[in-house]
Amino acid sequence: MISSMLGLHASYYEDFPQRTVDYPGFEIGDPDAPNVMIEFIDYSCSYCYEFWNNQRSIIEEYVRPGHLRIIAKPMSFVRPAYSQAAAEAAICAGEMGRFWEIQEKTWATYRDLGITGYVESNFIIMATDIGLDEHDFVACIRSYDVEQTADEIEQEARDFGVTGTPSLLLNNEWVSWSYIRLALEDAMAPCWLNRGRA
Repeated sequence: MISSMLGLHASYYEDFPQRTVDYPGFEIGDPDAPNVMIEFIDYSCSYCYEFWNNQRSIIEEYVRPGHLRIIAKPMSFVRPAYSQAAAEAAICAGEMGRFWEIQEKTWATYRDLGITGYVESNFIIMATDIGLDEHDFVACIRSYDVEQTADEIEQEARDFGVTGTPSLLLNNEWVSWSYIRLALEDAMAPCWLNRGRA
C-alpha cells in the first residue's frame, strides 16, 4: 500500500522556483509574476482534493510561463485531529524547500488511504522519498516551532474571515474555487495581450 501511496511524481516541481514567504506561506513560481493566488487549504477537505486535481494544470498553464505565483497556506479546518499532522508535515517540508513535493504525496495518501493515513510514519516515508533528511524532518514535526507556525496560519485565516476551504485569494480578491479558471483567464488577459505585442 505504501508504494501505491507514493505513486505521484513529486520530482515534477524541481523545475519551479519555491520559497517560504514570511507571513507564513509556501510559494511556487516566479516571485516577480504579475499575478498571485493565495490558497488556504486543508488536507482533510474533499473539496480541496478536488481542487488539487485541477491545480496541476493551473501550475502548468499559468505558473510555468511566469504569469502566476501561488502561495499555499495549509491549515486544520475540517478534521483537526488528522489535518493538523498533515499541515505540520507540509510546513516542515516547506521550510526545507519541498512543500509542493510533500503536498503531492499527501494528496496521494488521501486518495489511497484516506485521512487515517495521516500518521507520523507515513509522513516520514514521504519526506525521505522526496529527499529530506529524516532526522531533521522528525525533529521539525515534533517541535514547538511548527505548532507555532501552524497557529500563525490559523490566525491569519481568522483575520481574513476564512470560513471554509479551499479559500482562494486572487490578486487580493476572493474567488470561489469552482470559478477559479474563469477568474484566472480574466486576470491573465493583460499577459496574453502583452505577449501578442512582443
